[in-house]
Amino acid sequence: MSSISVISSIYNSEKYLETFLLNCINQTAFNRIQFIFNFSLPTAGEMEIVDSFQGKFKNQAKFIFNSNLITVYEAWNENLKYVDSDYIAIWNVDDYRTDTSLEMQAHFLDNSDVSSVAGPFTIVDRYGSRSGHYVDHFGSQVNQFMRGMRHGPFFMFRAKDLELLRGFDEQYKICADYDFAVRLSSLGEVGYTRGSLGYYLNSRSGVSTGGGFFLDKERESIYLRYGIFDKFNLTFLPDALHFDLTRIHVRGDSYPLSESMQNYIEIIGSLSQRPDDYFWIVQISKRIRAKVQRRFRIALSQILKNLKLLSF
Repeated sequence: MSSISVISSIYNSEKYLETFLLNCINQTAFNRIQFIFNFSLPTAGEMEIVDSFQGKFKNQAKFIFNSNLITVYEAWNENLKYVDSDYIAIWNVDDYRTDTSLEMQAHFLDNSDVSSVAGPFTIVDRYGSRSGHYVDHFGSQVNQFMRGMRHGPFFMFRAKDLELLRGFDEQYKICADYDFAVRLSSLGEVGYTRGSLGYYLNSRSGVSTGGGFFLDKERESIYLRYGIFDKFNLTFLPDALHFDLTRIHVRGDSYPLSESMQNYIEIIGSLSQRPDDYFWIVQISKRIRAKVQRRFRIALSQILKNLKLLSF
């Protein structure tokens, strides 16, 4: 049976931590799982909980403690250095997985050639609740997984694909998982379990659910990066251009997007449902593909002036 690495980022999470660690231990696939927990500024209470659980993980857990605050995606990228398994699963400390969650996903990967596995889940507004909005994207095509975050909060993928994917783009503080999921989806079909994977907490106070303007500008820059033009909101154009759209940034290094996503050129514009309505953005994308940021900005300014859409 294939092995699984679970990567988690933990910050200011004492109220979730004990239940989370119990949830990890109760996974039916427990004996085939490597857990990598990355703490930022751990509290005394968190350290006490960790100490009480150390022996229960049978040397299957690595605990990383950072004395400074790092983002979720910086933590995940650091965790990836220690992965020693066939598959990788993400898991946030305030989300609850069903006991068979990881086993279902690993079984799917064991018996198919899909690049990743997602599945249905329930959005809850209170930690510990089991009632809420059930989300099920079964039957979705690959391009639908690229146009929106249909991978959800519990996806799993093959560790061997990290050589190409590199990691999570640390330019993004909220939407790097979506950006990663777009690139991951470009590698092949996405598997989807029929059983529920868990419960996703949306208390509207977390990074991803309470990000407001910052969430919007990151999401819009990803739409622009991958040519999802019919979703792109022109209002966010200046903010989207603050991101390096042609390279992904991982642990102090940057890599051309065209290397992480080998069919990037073909994908640009193909994900848009109304490409003819966005001629000017198609012109922008050509300059993105040329990877010349200075010329890109000059050309962008000229295009927008000519079309009288915006004046710089």
